[in-house]
Amino acid sequence: MAKRKNHHLLDVVRTLLIKCCVLFYFWCEALSTTVYLINRLPSPNLNNDSLYFYLFEHAPNYSNLYNFGCVCFVHLLAHKRNKLTAQFVKCAFLGYARTQKGFLCYDPYARQTCVFRDVIFFKSALFSHTTDFKISFSICFTTFS
Repeated sequence: MAKRKNHHLLDVVRTLLIKCCVLFYFWCEALSTTVYLINRLPSPNLNNDSLYFYLFEHAPNYSNLYNFGCVCFVHLLAHKRNKLTAQFVKCAFLGYARTQKGFLCYDPYARQTCVFRDVIFFKSALFSHTTDFKISFSICFTTFS
């Protein structure tokens, strides 16, 4: 049983990473998001209830589910910006925080993953890591040439 469940988890993780064009070193975040989603899915073995329902005795909230790897804009706090910098940063959505209420987002320019609460999602737009870096590098090279 455990071997079959692990196989199912890895299939979903692989699908998320390939379909959403997310880099493979985010496999841990993809696995965490997969477990988060599977625990909230209704199961025919549990009379169409979820594991979340049996654990917390109320139905899960589906309104805060977003596409893995979609574009999101994170609002920067006042102490992390000044008058001339942008108030929002374009990031990739990587999942849900485990220990606090918030969303796990990857900022490719700062090259760090952080938990944010004030996030605007573009569900239909997938974050393309390579395209965004090609654009930023070409802008840098054209300004210095």
